[in-house]
Amino acid sequence: MRKETLEGDLKGAVKLYQQAVNEARSDRATAARALIRMAECYQKLGSAEARAIYERILRDFSDQKDPASEARARLAAISGAPPAGTAVLARQLFSGKLGNDAAISPDGQLLAYPDWSACAFSVKDLSTGATRKVAPFDCEMDYFPGSVFSTDAKHLALGFCHYETKTSKCEIRVVNLDGSGLRTLASPPGMNFPIPYGWTPDNREILVGWDIVASTLFEYGRMIAMIDASSGSIRKVAELPVRQGPGRMRYSLSPDGQWIAYPGWVESPKPHRDVFIISSQGGQPRVAVSSPYDEYPLGFSPDGKSLLVSSNRGAERSALKVQIEAGQPKGEPQSAYTGLPGNQSLGITRAGALVLTADKFDVLSYEADLDPALGKLTSSPRMLRYPLARSMTPLFYLPDGKHAALSASSGAPGEFGRIYVRDLETGFDRAVETQAELGIYKSFSPDSRFAITSGRRTLPSGAKEDGYFLLDLTSGAVKLLLNNYQRKSITLMPHILPDGKNAIFLEHSGRADSFSHKSINLETLEETTIWPDAKESLLSGGAGFSPDGRKIAHRRAFHELHIMNRDGTGDVKIFGDAQAKRGVVNNFTWTKDGQWIYFVRLGDNNRKAAILRIRPEGGETQTIYEGDIKYPNFSLHPSGRRISWVEGRSTQEIWSIDNIARPTN
Repeated sequence: MRKETLEGDLKGAVKLYQQAVNEARSDRATAARALIRMAECYQKLGSAEARAIYERILRDFSDQKDPASEARARLAAISGAPPAGTAVLARQLFSGKLGNDAAISPDGQLLAYPDWSACAFSVKDLSTGATRKVAPFDCEMDYFPGSVFSTDAKHLALGFCHYETKTSKCEIRVVNLDGSGLRTLASPPGMNFPIPYGWTPDNREILVGWDIVASTLFEYGRMIAMIDASSGSIRKVAELPVRQGPGRMRYSLSPDGQWIAYPGWVESPKPHRDVFIISSQGGQPRVAVSSPYDEYPLGFSPDGKSLLVSSNRGAERSALKVQIEAGQPKGEPQSAYTGLPGNQSLGITRAGALVLTADKFDVLSYEADLDPALGKLTSSPRMLRYPLARSMTPLFYLPDGKHAALSASSGAPGEFGRIYVRDLETGFDRAVETQAELGIYKSFSPDSRFAITSGRRTLPSGAKEDGYFLLDLTSGAVKLLLNNYQRKSITLMPHILPDGKNAIFLEHSGRADSFSHKSINLETLEETTIWPDAKESLLSGGAGFSPDGRKIAHRRAFHELHIMNRDGTGDVKIFGDAQAKRGVVNNFTWTKDGQWIYFVRLGDNNRKAAILRIRPEGGETQTIYEGDIKYPNFSLHPSGRRISWVEGRSTQEIWSIDNIARPTN
């Protein structure tokens, strides 16, 4: 996969996928997935071999539901196409490094996006590849939640946030496409995560949404408003209740500017999202699409007579089309396309093409030898390889020094992955068979038998358990420790204490800036409050216990490393500066002799992340490794002579599904 996505060597990737098929043998699921990837490479190369592979999957691997379904959809796209100009056909417009929150012009020719390599909002011509800077920004302190082209493609509306002060400042900006006329249009108090979604046909108003922070943690409402593109005056359309406004899921403005489609949260019969339509003048919303499934709008057709909706009613996420008349749905939604290649809509072009983005993120795990005296790597990083795994943890070395645990997954949405235990002497991996969906977590008992994991499971009675479990790494037995379904609070960051009998965890009751730190007995599940009513989480960056268990390395103000006694007294800062706000610190690990503390300092946009170490009494830091560390996970072998970490490599794809929303006439 590295050959395909990172190096762009499609022919080399084909050979590796063929090797994976050969080595899979009786593992039919792995072989089928490898064939899918191989066929995709052939498609990108323009080779007819792709068709033969898709046909082979349908013939020989029909029992593999997801690969067979994908092969059927891809084969349909390249076989028996209707006359040119009428086929509903998916094609890739772009693949590579691209900032999130892009926008497509109404004619589908221009792509606007925040270019973090150039610290400027830029516009790319998809036909020529030419790119020009439109609006510079501060790579360290600025962020763009979203953007949208004006109807005449002469202007861009930008959602913008600046984080230099303690309270972020967010606003809506407008800039001409030639880079002139950059100005702040609106910045009302309380605006957070602002996204412009569309312009009226006369370019006089802009549909905008922004978060409204509720009184409980992680709960948001959403403001829907129309903003005057000249004066910046705000006309409120609706204020959605808590949990009814997922910002990144597109709100859609009809071509005549009269109607707004948005996703709304519904609790019954099970939590899901329906699609609603409301007048841009305000009033009562109307249900456009309702089902027990999760659905959200993709965009109105160019003539405004239909609305495309993303749905997970089937095995694959698909596009449905519902007819619309005067803001009202007419009839039941009809299938328009199965197997959407992207997960976020950029809108529908005038020609009736649906444009989507697909984030491709590979989490790669590495290991290297380390000189504990010098704090230097003594070998080149070795990539850990698992068949078709796109997401992995590091090798989490167990306290016995003889084994390590890790989790690897294909990267499918909602997948927790497979947990393995590796014998470090033989290199042999043993899969841990469990009756739950679990993700490995860096917390192990001193005897290396148990691990704390996060995950979920459904009991034979139908009851659901979701939270943190104690996993027996030998038998696969799991025991629920903290059930988030039953608590009226949020629990985070459990760590097994050095005594092996208790674990410490963070609890948030929902009140802003109020945290409790508790311990739980792993045998009796009895809970005890250690530090009540703290103003910040002392465990949010990971708790690093000294070898004797008497001191804890922890994080304050995101950017500082502190050490305190286990009872919460004697807190001392040994690294970082909260005022400078540079590099969030995470994952504190003491060496077995207590002489060093290893930790990660995350990068800020273009800044490289690093694994560092520092003496417990403070002083200068030593850099162990710098790289594309997107997650703070790393693990230090008890001997101090091996280290494992993960790096994240992200690319974005832009897809166009042509003619999916052609006018009905």
